[in-house]
Amino acid sequence: MTKYPNIEKVSRDGSPTYARAISKALPNAIQISDRFHLIQGLSIALKADLIIMLPPIVRINDKADDDYEMLEPTQKEKAEIQRHERSLELAKALRERYRECGQIVTLIEEFGISYRTVRKYLDSDPVRQRHDTISSLTPYFETIYNEIKNGKRTYQIFKIIQNNGYNGTFSNMLKYIRVKKSKGLFSDNCVSRGDLLKLLFNRGPRDLSIGKPWQDKIIRYLNKHKYINSIIMVATEFRIALFSKNAIAIHRWIERAKTFSELKNLQSFVNGTKRDIGAVENAIKHDESNGVVEGVVCKIKKVKRVHYGRCGFHLLRQKILE
Repeated sequence: MTKYPNIEKVSRDGSPTYARAISKALPNAIQISDRFHLIQGLSIALKADLIIMLPPIVRINDKADDDYEMLEPTQKEKAEIQRHERSLELAKALRERYRECGQIVTLIEEFGISYRTVRKYLDSDPVRQRHDTISSLTPYFETIYNEIKNGKRTYQIFKIIQNNGYNGTFSNMLKYIRVKKSKGLFSDNCVSRGDLLKLLFNRGPRDLSIGKPWQDKIIRYLNKHKYINSIIMVATEFRIALFSKNAIAIHRWIERAKTFSELKNLQSFVNGTKRDIGAVENAIKHDESNGVVEGVVCKIKKVKRVHYGRCGFHLLRQKILE
């Protein structure tokens, strides 16, 4: 980077290692916190908080109460939380030791982990977002949902989606319906916690369109449970602040987010934002972003996963450049 002293702006994630390196190499460059990583970091933090507040299946008609009792996570959720906490502890230890010695080789020897793992924890937040698996029946969810509400039998539904292009088996559809029912998706009085969490990764309740029955249920739930709605709106308000072109907006959002003192993951994100406030303000003032690059990287990773173990670099190159 020192070879290009004419660089005026650098877009980066929230890694303090990157920030220090850029400051050392380009002391006059404007550092911009990447909006993609900011939005992702907040969404993941709020997701972790909501997981311990809401059960997997949420009943719409449950008594609305501003004081939500923290629920006991399931065994699977406990394991995920524990892995996350261990990752954070390891990342913290690695970064502290790296500040002392400044040598990655030393970290590899002392912690007994690979070079790639050391770089991952030094350069970025180890939290990973988990995505729902896309099924061959996903495109037919609306059709199945509506036909179940209309009282159609499963074999009749199977014939309907077959006529719409589904070429899977009847037993696969039965399993799909059974899983969705277990999540409360085909009940008028239940909402899946997963569907509520998805709102954190888009524009919040604003992305819901009135008219679709399963979306109407979410709207009914959010209208009754104002506190949960306000938590989801924290993510939406953050996006508004980021694209407002007014740096004061982020300080107002921080004060607003601090009122949710019981959400420890949100408060951790707020503290990280305050530590890097200069770069976050620059993300509001300037248009530069890593969004396009992150999109290309995600595409490359997806193509690599699809071809892993079966194809060579030549085909990978063709798929990326096509």
